[in-house]
Amino acid sequence: MKHYLFTGDQGKRDSIIVVAQLSPEFTARLVDRWQELEAKVASVDPMAVLADPAAMRGLLLTYTEKVIHLQHVVEEQAPQVAALERLSNAEGSLCMRDAAKALQIRPKDLKNWLIVNHWIYGRPGHSGWLAYQDRIQQGVMFHKVTTVQREDGTDKVIEQARITPKGLARIGASLVRAVA
Repeated sequence: MKHYLFTGDQGKRDSIIVVAQLSPEFTARLVDRWQELEAKVASVDPMAVLADPAAMRGLLLTYTEKVIHLQHVVEEQAPQVAALERLSNAEGSLCMRDAAKALQIRPKDLKNWLIVNHWIYGRPGHSGWLAYQDRIQQGVMFHKVTTVQREDGTDKVIEQARITPKGLARIGASLVRAVA
């Protein structure tokens, strides 16, 4: 003898199908209820709702309240949006440590985020991090190259991936979305 275990919504559906196959009375009640629900949905005439002043007043009141609420939200967020726009259009760049401080996260967490989201990568045999070219072209990363002189008189090139204000704003927005 086989035993079946039905669980969850799929199990409930399968159970109803099995019972409906075995019981004509159950199938009849199921069909009656289905037709009752279809008739109920079909009985709502949208034109009748529009012709009813009380219903229209209720609909308009609800809609107006939503619009007023959204206008207040926009007004509250306007200074933050303006600050973000100003930040995005600023000049200069930040090293990863300073960017992490500005974002109020640990430098290690920012570095991991930059790696996972393909903003920076490490080249084998190279100690620093490099910005992906597409991020440089997007204006969210900047590659700073500096030449310094060693003690023996030879020149050494130092590369540093830096985050632009536009990049800082984009990272901040991504972090806010991730938390929400």
